[in-house]
Amino acid sequence: MTDADKPQRISTIRRRSLLLGAGSLGASSLVSARLGMPYIGNAAAAEPIKIGMIWAKTGSIVDQSEYLAQGGMLALEQRNNTLLGRPAEIVWLDEPNPQGAQQNAERLVGEHKVVGMVGGALSSFALGISAVAKKAKIPYIAANAATGDLTGKSCNKYTFRLQPPVEVHVRALAPYCGEIGKKWYLLTAAYAFGQDIKKAFEAYAKANGITIVGADEVPVGTPDYSSFILKIRAAKPDVVIGGVAASDLTTFLKQWNELGMRGRIPFAEISVGNTDLWGVGPEAADGLYTLTWYYKNPNNPPEEQAMAAAYEKKYNRPAAD
Repeated sequence: MTDADKPQRISTIRRRSLLLGAGSLGASSLVSARLGMPYIGNAAAAEPIKIGMIWAKTGSIVDQSEYLAQGGMLALEQRNNTLLGRPAEIVWLDEPNPQGAQQNAERLVGEHKVVGMVGGALSSFALGISAVAKKAKIPYIAANAATGDLTGKSCNKYTFRLQPPVEVHVRALAPYCGEIGKKWYLLTAAYAFGQDIKKAFEAYAKANGITIVGADEVPVGTPDYSSFILKIRAAKPDVVIGGVAASDLTTFLKQWNELGMRGRIPFAEISVGNTDLWGVGPEAADGLYTLTWYYKNPNNPPEEQAMAAAYEKKYNRPAAD
């Protein structure tokens, strides 16, 4: 067993409710509902309430996952590590791949006896965790996954999503891309998130007289995008529609910039994480993006502003989405 496979526990706590990163209010109310019955609340009062957290400790999404995990830890700390008057703790396991995410969700349920879970940094991970939550009949907060299948064909009453599905993001971004030009090139990841993006933009293009001049699906963890970039340059699209996530997006944008493509052909992508762009730097992160949240948005409610300030104070960096 590697260090990444070992559970990381956040020490016990002593106050009322629990906020788990982006899953904050949902996790708190769902767990409260599950544990609020008198016969449960009165039994084994000294036993800690365990919440499962599944965020990547390795791989392409690890930067984003670290922020998500730290947000959950801080939120629990702010509540003095207590839920319903009982000590509570988080058990954090890795999601190295879709199968590993599902297996660790099963471990959280079977070995650690968690009463709920939050996690699934990539859509393929979240689908596996959701299946375990359904079988175990415990609530699961999918805080970062955008695939429509999560609340579509794979929907179950124990899974709650916070990230809008791909189709919602596409309806916001596609009209802007259509104004740029009528020739699109699609570069999407070869898993649920990227496949949803490809399908949704193709449908919009067909309905609005737009031509797809090229389309490539790329594996997660692709280290070299130069061959794809050369194909895009040869196709001469009006806009490139991206559908690669996390460090894969960071890698692509850096190489896009290095090959002199920044500013030559506009690049657009939906549901981009703050950390994806921070990893690129302001010069290379040129493009048109949809974001779910930004820590400097003056319209953020007071609770979110306070949480963002507390995060920055504790970790000496801005809070991510």
